Amino acid sequence: LVNRQIYNAKTNYVIVDSEIGSRLGVEHLIELGHKRIGHIAGPIDISASIERLKTYKETLKAHNIVVDEELVGIGNFQQDGGFNACKELLNIQAPPSAIFCANDMMALGALEFISSIGLRVPDDVSIIGFDDIKFASLPGIELTTIKVPKYQMGYLSAKILIDEIEGKRKSVKQVVLKPELVIRKTTISFKQK
Repeated sequence: LVNRQIYNAKTNYVIVDSEIGSRLGVEHLIELGHKRIGHIAGPIDISASIERLKTYKETLKAHNIVVDEELVGIGNFQQDGGFNACKELLNIQAPPSAIFCANDMMALGALEFISSIGLRVPDDVSIIGFDDIKFASLPGIELTTIKVPKYQMGYLSAKILIDEIEGKRKSVKQVVLKPELVIRKTTISFKQK
């Protein structure tokens, strides 16, 4: 499995540490002074979504910030899912000042919705994604995100598979890679607003 895992299954996988990545993202927003931090989660039956949502909540609690279920939207890891979830989050009575998205595609959808209603990122809402896809660094987007070591993930996955095919592997290989925070232009200090 690549970038997914099945809990308690004895299978090979290469994943990114969603817990570390989510904590980095949420703590970045907290350090900027945000207290109402929304989350656009991915599908609730996918391991990465489960871990990212769980860690979002745990990180808020660890910083004495109340977890408000109204600030959690469910997306589909696609741009339209981010658009629709962001629409829901920004239409509540006390909307978030920042949103942590479970992946960059949904963050792009959130950026699209925010722009469509005349708000600005990061001046009105800070946005952070997860993955650091190619589009994240483009001028005009410059998304703050959690970088996943994609090349290393692909290389190790292929190596494990080839070793398995050639009979070189006798035990299950489970690799967890470390992500990193990449700060660009979609997050800003809440105090500056």
